Amino acid sequence: MKIILPRYLNCEPIRIILKNIVSKLEFLNIEPSRTLDVLNYEKPEICMIPIAQLCEKILKNYEISEICIASRGPVRSVGIYYTHDIDLEDLDKIYSTKESATSIKILKHIFRIRFKKDIEIMRIDVNRSNLEDLINSKPIFLIGDLALEAYYKYKIILDVGEEWYELYNIPLIYAILIYRRDIEKVKSLIFLMKYLLEFSDKTKIIREVDHYLMKVLPYDLVEEYLTKNIIYTLERELMLKVLNFEKKIIENINV
Repeated sequence: MKIILPRYLNCEPIRIILKNIVSKLEFLNIEPSRTLDVLNYEKPEICMIPIAQLCEKILKNYEISEICIASRGPVRSVGIYYTHDIDLEDLDKIYSTKESATSIKILKHIFRIRFKKDIEIMRIDVNRSNLEDLINSKPIFLIGDLALEAYYKYKIILDVGEEWYELYNIPLIYAILIYRRDIEKVKSLIFLMKYLLEFSDKTKIIREVDHYLMKVLPYDLVEEYLTKNIIYTLERELMLKVLNFEKKIIENINV
């Protein structure tokens, strides 16, 4: 069985659960921006797809599950970081990592609503070796594990999850798990995954995320992030309503 699942910290509980219940599983580890291309080529049974890439063509063969990567409030792994105080309304340009069109589009929407301006996004290469120099010199929009590392060391001046929740009082969905509608056993697997994500011992799962804990992130930060900041399941009715709302916003924003 093939599955597209980005190697991000927020995907690790899903990866761990899958590895524990499926004997032969091939993970396709890719950058989120390449998800749609790889999905069309590989045709995996399961795929975590960014909202910005979810389209009607895909939904002809894939079904939306109730499993997602979402937040209800501050998320820390999607935000603007800087070492200095700054008024956000004075910003006209933001430097950003290249990984996620979904998060960048949501950021641009937040600036339109809050500050009545179209913020310019300059997408650049950001990595651990240049992260400190960049954050010291300019506001940087970070996504994923680098953002969590920055939260541990620097200052977050805008948290996308927090801003979204204050604006709309609904979850913000970054990516959703879809599965092949023509394979019956995959439907059963998705049902089991949802149950385990809701009721498994999260402490045990967090302890299995050792390759992150041994690098740069302290255990308490990982624990709080995975248990309080990230939502992994939403009931279908709410999921579809939020998806429809987000898609309408995203479709009107270019990056």
